[in-house]
Amino acid sequence: MNSTDYDALLSSLQHREALQQELLRFGRTLQSVESYGELLLAIQTCVRQVLGYKSSWVYLLSEDRQSWYALSAAGDVAAKVLSDFPTIPITNIAAYNELLSGNGPMVIEDAQYDDRIDKRIAVAMGARTLISVPMRLLSEHIGMLGVGTFKPEGIRLPRDEELDFLENMARSVAAVAGRLKISEDHRRMEWERRDLESRFFQAQKLESLGMMAGGVAHDLNNLFQVILGEAEMAEMVLSSDHPALDNLTRLTKVANQAVELAEQMLIYAGRGPHARHRFDLRETLEKMQRLMRATLPRGVALELQLGDAPQPIDADPVQIRQVLMNLLTNAAEAIGESKGTITLSLEGAPGEVVVVVSDTGCGMDAKTQERIFDPFFTTRPTGRGLGLASVHGIVRAHGGEIQVESELGSGATFRVAFMQR
Repeated sequence: MNSTDYDALLSSLQHREALQQELLRFGRTLQSVESYGELLLAIQTCVRQVLGYKSSWVYLLSEDRQSWYALSAAGDVAAKVLSDFPTIPITNIAAYNELLSGNGPMVIEDAQYDDRIDKRIAVAMGARTLISVPMRLLSEHIGMLGVGTFKPEGIRLPRDEELDFLENMARSVAAVAGRLKISEDHRRMEWERRDLESRFFQAQKLESLGMMAGGVAHDLNNLFQVILGEAEMAEMVLSSDHPALDNLTRLTKVANQAVELAEQMLIYAGRGPHARHRFDLRETLEKMQRLMRATLPRGVALELQLGDAPQPIDADPVQIRQVLMNLLTNAAEAIGESKGTITLSLEGAPGEVVVVVSDTGCGMDAKTQERIFDPFFTTRPTGRGLGLASVHGIVRAHGGEIQVESELGSGATFRVAFMQR
């Protein structure tokens, strides 16, 4: 062995030993990683400082194993990678099929002239040398670790010991990614459990309130009917100039208002009278638009997005009109004296029609949203708190669903779904 070969061998051994030390340091760093962002920062720092590559990325394999989806990226082209190529199909790109079928890293010397890479991606990214290392967890592919050069960096091929270093990095990254995914799944399951419990509690509360309101309303309605009947009989036996007639008229008027209130409570409880038949909801909204516009304040505009297709439903048209008018009134009150827009749209879906009412009003916080369908709850100084409660009762009685999305200062959107039987 001549001196030149000896020096080259010694340099290679020293470089390999230095890489081993860096790999140990990288492994210790990964022990404290708690998020994908921290993981990518650790990868990018190591790749840049140890190997000199400015850009790195991690793609995970989709569950159907038909595409890669970007987990994160770092470096000069990170933003473009994540925005322009959030997913990359595997079946159409020979390089990624090769990566999955092989056992080691795949090196593309110059992506601008390699047929294994999608030219659209290579040109758009200005990619040159691309190094993709498979990430495996328990011998199963879960993703890939990538580093590379981009214009104007030019071509930069890795040495053998650097490829070994990247393979060892990929194994460590796969283990951490697996741990993070398990933690993420646990957090998601916990959030879903809490959300389900909250929805169940809300449904129980509304059901209990409905039963109570229905029972009270039924008894009150019976009592007021007796009062109205007795008042009517008293009017029949009194002379037309009797001084008590004015009192009986006021009594009848108030009793009728009380009956209407009881009927609203019955509607909330889902026990109100209804006469269902099949009708076109889109046509009904078209006919109602003049009435709807007339009931809105001067500064509130109404936009209709109803589409062209008929939207038949089986429902009580009188109660459906009440739902729409109550939602529009609520939206207008949320806008108040300011100028704003209410958008009423129809969305057709398999087996259902969805009415969407959106406004540009003041919006609601989470605590208000939890109570908006409770009877007698209102944020309006002059409100009785039965408008949205009645809406909820009618929708529930029709077997539909109602959802609300809102944030303070960002308006609100109510989505009411009616089944197409």
